[in-house]
Amino acid sequence: MPSPSQRIRAWVSRGGTTLVVATLLGLAFVAYFWADVFVTIPSGYVGVRWSPLFGTDRTRTLSDGLNVIWPWDKVTQYDMRLQERTDTIKALTKSGLDVTVITSTRFRLRENLVGELQATVGPEYERKIIKPEVTGAVRRVVGNYDMEEIYAQQGGTQAHKELRNQVAGEFDDRVIDFDHFVVLRIAIPDSIQHAIQNKLTAQQVELSQEYVIQTAEFEAKKKAVEAQGVADFSRISGVPALRWKELQVAEEFAKSPNAKTIVLGGSGKGLPFVISPDKPDK
Repeated sequence: MPSPSQRIRAWVSRGGTTLVVATLLGLAFVAYFWADVFVTIPSGYVGVRWSPLFGTDRTRTLSDGLNVIWPWDKVTQYDMRLQERTDTIKALTKSGLDVTVITSTRFRLRENLVGELQATVGPEYERKIIKPEVTGAVRRVVGNYDMEEIYAQQGGTQAHKELRNQVAGEFDDRVIDFDHFVVLRIAIPDSIQHAIQNKLTAQQVELSQEYVIQTAEFEAKKKAVEAQGVADFSRISGVPALRWKELQVAEEFAKSPNAKTIVLGGSGKGLPFVISPDKPDK
């Protein structure tokens, strides 16, 4: 009776060719479908699986690393990290003039909604969703302002704040999580910018001239009031205006630390004069 080892060798001898062929076929199958069965997802990405039998898996995603799928399934990868895009947008002001607004938008995808994004929009979501929404928000806000207001707010004030609020509102409850929006620059054509500057300069000159006229009118009124006061004083006191002026001058001289003696004209009609002898040297 043959021993167990002999029986094994006999079985291998009889089926050796079949085993080798089966092994080779298995290796060929694995090699052929390797890329379709083993999918590697890079760090920071997720994969959305599509099956010809069940369609897009909208609830579950493949995490980064090595994943095993059926060879007939397809996987689309999405970047889940914080992303940034810059857009140059042409817009019209309230007066119908062109401006160019350069914006920067930061965003990231919501992982629990990536499957929905794949099923409804696809990988070109930036072109189909983000750019149109940002462009529409910018054009709506710019259309509420005149060119002079845009020019005055190039450094970023109310218009920039309104733009951020508009863009943030566009992404509420969407598959894209809005992170930040900033206006990098609002470019106004040189010809329009020069026209605005000339207009502002003319306005400043006009304001300056109005100030000069108002100042002159004030001074004229002031002098008229002073003259009326002097006239009233002369009428009430009987002291002529010129005489009153002489007394004021004498008073000012008397306040000087070097004034020693004030001599008035005889009978009050002569001009007053001041005697201020030099101090002796010490």
